[in-house]
Amino acid sequence: MAAETDDQLLKSFLAEVSEVERDNEVRRILSCFKLNPFEHLKLPFDSSPDEVKKQYRKLSLLVHPDKCKHPQAKEAFAAAETAANKWQREEGVEEKKTQSRVAEKKMGSAQSRKRKKEKRRVNPKTKEMSLSKAGLTH
Repeated sequence: MAAETDDQLLKSFLAEVSEVERDNEVRRILSCFKLNPFEHLKLPFDSSPDEVKKQYRKLSLLVHPDKCKHPQAKEAFAAAETAANKWQREEGVEEKKTQSRVAEKKMGSAQSRKRKKEKRRVNPKTKEMSLSKAGLTH
């Protein structure tokens, strides 16, 4: 008897956890930037078409309106579907590559500015630049 009760409690708990995960995923998808399919599908810029299909399937099972009780599940499902479709279209692939290159350039220039800023740091006690950080020593 006690084992059956424990099993029922465990099943009930896992069902509640699953529903919370579904609700959280709906909220996450709906809070994404509308034009960014990468964010909707939680994938990096350089993901392969197979990874896109796999991730879309996983997300669609989580937020499908027939399985998820969240009131906005239908909207989240549609957003995930739109993101996956955009990614799979030919122009979506080219757009993805362009966005990836732009993001890499921005990251590279941001890191370059950070390095330059570090080189120009001034010692607050002596009011002089650190020669080693400025790149003036060997």
